Amino acid sequence: MTLRQRVTELLAARPEMERADFGRGIRRGHSWISEFLAGLRTTNDLRLVIKISRVFGVSVGYLLGESDRPLDPGAATLVATWEVLDARDRELLLSVASTFRQRGSPTEPTNGGPDDVPGDARGRTRSRVDEPPKRKR
Repeated sequence: MTLRQRVTELLAARPEMERADFGRGIRRGHSWISEFLAGLRTTNDLRLVIKISRVFGVSVGYLLGESDRPLDPGAATLVATWEVLDARDRELLLSVASTFRQRGSPTEPTNGGPDDVPGDARGRTRSRVDEPPKRKR
């Protein structure tokens, strides 16, 4: 598969990413993007291929056909978004991600039932049946 084919697939898999966004991400204009996607232009600039891989959150090997495993669309969106975040937002995203890892860790105390919810600040776990009833509106 060619670089152009991979880029076309990745753009199709990411409908929220417009061609203009892609162009800005790799610092190329509308005409360059149009010609590239039409097969009228190609590139052998490794720096550009690296930029394309970062925009989509995939490896250079995937873009060049050396690997058949792209990131799933959600992971690709996260990786691509990382590039445009400022330091505070990156820190916030990392703290949110670490809570998911902690929640899924085998050392977390749980009651073992389907109604488990995350524990309180002291590490105790409560069940949903302990929660007060919700008011009707």
